[in-house]
Amino acid sequence: MEENAALKLASFFGKYPVRSYRKRELILRPDSSAGHIFFMKKGFARQYLVSAQGQEFTTILYKKGDCYPIFFVLGSYEVNNRYFEAITPVELYSAPKEKFMEFIRANPEIFFEVTKAMANRLNIAIERLEFLTFGHSLGKIASILLSLTKRFSERDGKDTVITVPLTHKDLGSMAGISRETTSTEMEKLRKKGIIDFKSHKILIKDMRKLKAESLFDESL
Repeated sequence: MEENAALKLASFFGKYPVRSYRKRELILRPDSSAGHIFFMKKGFARQYLVSAQGQEFTTILYKKGDCYPIFFVLGSYEVNNRYFEAITPVELYSAPKEKFMEFIRANPEIFFEVTKAMANRLNIAIERLEFLTFGHSLGKIASILLSLTKRFSERDGKDTVITVPLTHKDLGSMAGISRETTSTEMEKLRKKGIIDFKSHKILIKDMRKLKAESLFDESL
């Protein structure tokens, strides 16, 4: 997001209360009111669905500076139908949907930036759906890790660090496989020298090899 737009967005939300959530605490649950828009001040959160069989599927991750659920604004939702959970301790601003809509109508450049950010997250989700439909477990996990480096990474010497602390259960819920299978595939990647672990975070040691193991087109 453009710096000026980000500052303007933060200034708008700064007028509203800050809510704090503990690690793994639910922020929203299905059937809760779709009356507020949240702006992440601190931490990481996830949006997920639960199947009739009780399996969780994580659709989107959020970090500092993200607004959600934007579909409350773009659609005619009166009730939320997804789970939102704090992955880490989270602080967020909560603004009434009507006030946020007034703000973006008066500031179309903010609406553009917010919509662009949502489109980027949606594009990542669509990529994941493509390789969830086709491919083996190792390829799915490698693809998830590669996808995470697009929004949630920083350099640490020669390594790339995935900044959001995800458990094997979290990764499995993103890849559509069990925690046990995820642990097995992660260990395979570690033994190949592709990844490692440090302070509950994943290190990408060899990006070229990770891409080779993934289901992404090699030209991308």
